[in-house]
Amino acid sequence: MCPGSRAGVRRAPRSAARCGLPSARQRRRSRRLETLSPVERAVFVLSEAFGYGHHEMAHLVGRKHATVRQIALRARKAVETRHRRYDTDQATRRQATERFLAACLGGDLNALMEVLAPDVTMVSDGGGFTGAPRTAVHGRERVARAAVILSAHRPYGSPAQIFQVNDGPGIVIHSGRAPVLAATFHLAKGKIEVIHVVSNPEKLTGVVL
Repeated sequence: MCPGSRAGVRRAPRSAARCGLPSARQRRRSRRLETLSPVERAVFVLSEAFGYGHHEMAHLVGRKHATVRQIALRARKAVETRHRRYDTDQATRRQATERFLAACLGGDLNALMEVLAPDVTMVSDGGGFTGAPRTAVHGRERVARAAVILSAHRPYGSPAQIFQVNDGPGIVIHSGRAPVLAATFHLAKGKIEVIHVVSNPEKLTGVVL
């Protein structure tokens, strides 16, 4: 599929919520996220939007369990006092997703960085089964490089396509009819601020293509 193609876009079934991607209700809660530090943002989104426990989050962000617990409490308190809304407009989210996919497939770091917020955070869940980054990646340049590398190392002949995942556009890479990766995005002011990448086979069973 060519980057930005609309012809092949299909709606993923409701069961896709089981692959570790956020439900509509969870995403509405996460839209209240305030300007947190990269680690706080990653922990907050993993906990509030994706339902991860403290032990799982500690592994993903590379911090101790007790530290993650404190970060989660601090982030939640900050969100309750000052709110920041993520973009919900479908056209805006679609455009950003298309630009992200096109830049990844083309290996264009500059184009990719243009769609990313300066303090963007990418959190990957490979479950120890894949080569996904084991800790969160922070910052525009680092996330852009990680995304390009991840795209370049996808299985040979595995197309990356834009699908409607839950309540918004996401990217699904599949081998045959089996999904091998799903990504969702949180945007603010047209820029991608949080990327959640799931390549853990145990959490992709709900994606049916």
